[in-house]
Amino acid sequence: MGLGFFTYLSGGKIMKKIFIFILLILIISNLIFCDLFKEQREVVFMASCDLVTGPTGGAPVNVDDYNSQNNILQALLYNLMQNTKHLTEWDTFNEPDMAEGVYVQHGGALFLVKDGDVGIGGAPANGRVYVKATRAGDALTFSFVNSAAGYSWNNVYCGFYHADGTQLLPYVLYKTASGYEKYTLTNSEDKYDITGLIVIHKTVNIGIWDMDTTPQKSVTHGFADESLIRHINAIIINDAGTEYWELSGSTGGYIAISGANIVLTRETGGLFDSLSFNDAAMNRGYVHYIARI
Repeated sequence: MGLGFFTYLSGGKIMKKIFIFILLILIISNLIFCDLFKEQREVVFMASCDLVTGPTGGAPVNVDDYNSQNNILQALLYNLMQNTKHLTEWDTFNEPDMAEGVYVQHGGALFLVKDGDVGIGGAPANGRVYVKATRAGDALTFSFVNSAAGYSWNNVYCGFYHADGTQLLPYVLYKTASGYEKYTLTNSEDKYDITGLIVIHKTVNIGIWDMDTTPQKSVTHGFADESLIRHINAIIINDAGTEYWELSGSTGGYIAISGANIVLTRETGGLFDSLSFNDAAMNRGYVHYIARI
């Protein structure tokens, strides 16, 4: 370390200075070790959906037995409370993952998603999408598929299973350019048929529309196939926000579907061809429609 180091030690309390020097070395070494350990931990603890094993039999005999027992009881409560929404992103159109902390029953076994959300593989086409669970040893993997062919309700395992042992989770997603809409089978006309029609109610803002100046307004419905829509109605709000009118023949308007859009039209000389509906900054009202996917 050179002559400067020995000059430093000669300046009084040598042992104290040696102690401080060693302490600094230990602190630096510890920081380096922690960084290496953190990097290793991030590699080892990857998100996964792993088998939940039961106790060894009889009374619990060790910590692992108690942990297994607690996991099974927690999974039972989880399902009794119907807390079975395994997917993330229910309040967005984003692609979902399998949520950390959820239990998945598969083929008579119990699996737990742990150490983070688990991604769902595959690149499905637009339209109806399902989530397939596949067992690989003591883990489950998940993928998006467009077809439910070959899957039916299994009374033993209480789920939708294929002869190859894979399962479709009880959700129907609908993918468009806007992202994923997500539905449970409570929307279905038959909760024991995952291919059955799902009834959807949607309400969207009309947006800015100066009806006095512009006779038409288009609103995107968000479905790949417009024939899925079964009913539409639109509510129009006047500029003062004091009156709500249905857009219909009796009020001087009509609604049509053209490709990806719901087209709203006001007729010349009708109720909406008026200065009471010419505000170019407010949301003009709402479109409500029912579809079956």
